[in-house]
Amino acid sequence: MATNPNHATRCYDGQALKQRHPDLSDPFPKDVIPDEIAVAFGRRHVYKLVDVLSLPSSDLASEERARALRYLLGLLSNQESKAEAVGCNTAAPVAALLGDDTNAEVRRLACDTLATLAHLEGGRASIVAVDGVALVTKLLRDRDSGARDAAAGFLASMSRGGGD
Repeated sequence: MATNPNHATRCYDGQALKQRHPDLSDPFPKDVIPDEIAVAFGRRHVYKLVDVLSLPSSDLASEERARALRYLLGLLSNQESKAEAVGCNTAAPVAALLGDDTNAEVRRLACDTLATLAHLEGGRASIVAVDGVALVTKLLRDRDSGARDAAAGFLASMSRGGGD
């Protein structure tokens, strides 16, 4: 409160943003954090998670990959998101997780994600292009029953073709 000796007491009301909201924390980073697992806003929501899944295994822990796959699988609930996923070649990094990862949950979620992509004709074509059917077929002999069930579900989705 500022006082003026010539006048009665006045209240100073600062309208500058710095005075109204004195946030002294560090600013947000200006660039995209490559290993952050978060759902981006708008059209980038699928692309961000595909970028995270494309990171090498040395940069991202197995549990974090499973979390990213769960987020991606949740986003693929509508045709627009599935079309975006097919457009950004989601099948390649997801199919790569089928054989490289030692986490059974990652293998199961990767099969579920590919099964969701198989609902679109372009998705089936992208899965065949990365030899995803052969990779999933190997999972039918997996030691984890959840991964085996997910692999069978993927093959069922692929066999339905355009009948959905």
